[in-house]
Amino acid sequence: MKILDELMQVVPLKSGMRVLDLGCGNGLTSI
Repeated sequence: MKILDELMQVVPLKSGMRVLDLGCGNGLTSI
């Protein structure tokens, strides 16, 4: 998904970080 790819370039996920699913069922995330 394009928005997730763009987000990962700006905010790389690291061990222990929390990810909140927005609940749309498409895997969109807010960090």
